[in-house]
Amino acid sequence: MKKSLLLIALGIILMQTTAQEPRTRVKRNTETGQGAEASDNQARKDNLYLSPGRIELFVKGAGATLDIKRSQNKEVGEVQWISANPKVARVSSKGLVTPVAVGSTVIYVQDPSGIKSNECTVIISNANEWGSISGKDNLSAQGEWLYFVNRADSNMLYKVMRNGQFLTRINNDYPSCLNVIGNTIYYYNSNERTRPGLYRISADNVKRTLLNDRDYITSLMVNQEGLAFYSVNDKAIFSHATQKSNATIDKLFDIKSVYSMVVNGDYVVYNHNWEDIQQPEGGGGLYTYKRDTKKNEEYFSIYRNTSHLILDDQEKKVYVCVYAHPTVALDYKYIPDVFEKRESKPSGWFSLDISYDPQKEMMKEIQRSQSQGNNHNDAFDILTEKYGRIKKLSLTEQDMILFVQDGWIYYIRDSFLRRIKTNMKLDQELFFCGADAEITTDGEFLYYWNKDNQLFRRIMDGRYEKEIIVKPDVGAVQSE
Repeated sequence: MKKSLLLIALGIILMQTTAQEPRTRVKRNTETGQGAEASDNQARKDNLYLSPGRIELFVKGAGATLDIKRSQNKEVGEVQWISANPKVARVSSKGLVTPVAVGSTVIYVQDPSGIKSNECTVIISNANEWGSISGKDNLSAQGEWLYFVNRADSNMLYKVMRNGQFLTRINNDYPSCLNVIGNTIYYYNSNERTRPGLYRISADNVKRTLLNDRDYITSLMVNQEGLAFYSVNDKAIFSHATQKSNATIDKLFDIKSVYSMVVNGDYVVYNHNWEDIQQPEGGGGLYTYKRDTKKNEEYFSIYRNTSHLILDDQEKKVYVCVYAHPTVALDYKYIPDVFEKRESKPSGWFSLDISYDPQKEMMKEIQRSQSQGNNHNDAFDILTEKYGRIKKLSLTEQDMILFVQDGWIYYIRDSFLRRIKTNMKLDQELFFCGADAEITTDGEFLYYWNKDNQLFRRIMDGRYEKEIIVKPDVGAVQSE
C-alpha cells in the first residue's frame, strides 16, 4: 500500500514539472525578445544618416563633401568612411569625395559597433571638352542631365535627367547658343526683363554671372578651360576668357557678316556673307583661321554659296554643303579655290580635314618636287587638291546634315532622318521627322521636338521612342 502511494505521488510531481516547463521557456523567450527589441530601439536611436543620397562629379574636376548625422542629434563619434570602389571615387576620413575615373560607386559610413549609414550613389563622368556641337545648340547633355531651351514653357532654361525625372526650371532667361561643361552653363540671354547678354551660371543656378552685354551673339563655343569663341553679325569673331566678368575680349580677325563657325583646339573654321552678294541658302566661302599662327586660309571662294558648318565629334573634319546657284566672278582675289580650274561647278556636301597642317604638307611636297627637278608651280598644282583637304561626299544639296557621331553622318532627306557611314556606305532610313526638325544628340540618344512642343528620345539607330515630359506642372516642376 505504501509503495502504491509512493508511486502515485511521484507521478503527480513529474506531471507538475512537465506542465511548468513550457511556462519557463515562454518566460525565457519573452525576456530574449524584450532584449532584442531594446537593442533594435537603441540601434534606431543611433542611426547614421548620410546626405546627399546622390552626387555627380567629373574626372579631374572638384570633389564634394558629404554630411553625416546621427539620429536625435546625438554626437556622430568615430566612424569609418567606405567607398565600395575606390578606383572610381575615393573618400577621406572627413567625407571628402574625390573623383578618380569614369564609373559609379556607393559611399557609406560605419561606426565601431557595426551600425552602417544609408548609401550615397556617386556618378563620375567626363566633362565635355566643348560645351556645344554646333555653336547654336538649344539642348546640351552633360553627365546624367539634359539642359535645354524649353519650347513648352516660353523658351526658358530648364534641365531634366535623361530618364525624364526631376524636371527643373533653372531660371527665366531665354537662352540661345547653349554650352554646358561639367557643372557650368554658358549661353546668350535674349530676355529683356532679365537683361540680355552672355552669361555663365552653375548647373544648380547658385551663381549667375553676366560676362558680356555689349554684343549680340549668334554663335558660341566654350571649351573646358572656359575660353569662349563667339561670332557677332556684321562684326567679327571674338575670344573671351570667362573666368571673370570683366575679362578682356579679343577680336581674332575682322570680317563681314559671320554666317557660321566651328572651333577645335587648332582652328576656327567659318563662312560668311559677302556684302555685295545675295546668298540665298546661307553663307559664302569656306575659311580657316589657325589659332597659334593667326593665319587665315581660303578654301572655297566667297561667291560659292555654302551651308551652316558641321564639326564631327572627333573635331577632325568640318562638313559643308556647296549650293549650285548661278554666280558671277567678282573682282576678288582668292588662293586657292578647289574649283578654280574646273569647268563644272560641283554642288553637294564636302568634308574638310583639319586634323593636320596643310602648310607643312605643302612645304614637304615642294621640297620633294625640287629634289626631283620639278618646278615650284608643279608642286603647287599638285597640292591644290591636297591643300584644301576637301573630299566630295555622295550627299546632295537637297540633304541637310545635322551632326556627325561615332562614324555616322545623321542627315534629313525628304523629311526623314537618315544616317550614312562617313565612308559613304550603309545608308539607313531611321524615322519620319519633318523637314524642319530640331534634332540633336548626346552620343547615347537622339533628342527631338515635335510640332506640339513635346520632347522625345530614341537610341542612335532610331528605335525605341520615349517621351521626356517637359510640359510644366505647377505641382511637380521644381524651380531653382
